[in-house]
Amino acid sequence: MRKAGIDLDGVIGNVSHSIINYINGMYNKTFTEKDIVEYHIYNWFLEMDDRQVSVMFKNPGFYLNMPPLDKAIDSINKLKDDDWWIDIVTARDWGCLKVTMDWLKDEEVKFDRISFVDSDKKLEYAGIENFDFFVEDKPSTAKQLTKVVPLVYLVDAPYNKKLNNGVIRVKNLEEMLKDLKRKELYDV
Repeated sequence: MRKAGIDLDGVIGNVSHSIINYINGMYNKTFTEKDIVEYHIYNWFLEMDDRQVSVMFKNPGFYLNMPPLDKAIDSINKLKDDDWWIDIVTARDWGCLKVTMDWLKDEEVKFDRISFVDSDKKLEYAGIENFDFFVEDKPSTAKQLTKVVPLVYLVDAPYNKKLNNGVIRVKNLEEMLKDLKRKELYDV
């Protein structure tokens, strides 16, 4: 069975949109998604510290109106329709389980399992699961995953531009499907 590990935020859902809406609303700012140039928010938006960022991401309401990324859902559903086993691997807090499941259902994302795995545990998890490929947006996690996953795709974002070695950078998941086809792992 062909297995895919796919991160949720920044890969399927446009978490940058939610971050910007949250910061602009809470702090009366006018940021755009292009302003997110570092993965860790408190490195580019100094008014938030580690604790405030944690509170934001643990709040289920933060994810309610997150739009999907371009081509993400169609591409995942195509993989699923073509018998890939899809594990959505997210570092979200368990307290966000219901809103996460509701969002996936509302967006009609097809998958086999959702796994809540802290970013620092994704390497170990991916090694156990033996994925054929993994899609990630967090640069440090993507780099680690190259140790155990044959193909690691990095969805391009302003905050992950510095990582290039060992990963395959894609604009969206449709580009990932085309790359899988070139590698003769998938027939698009």
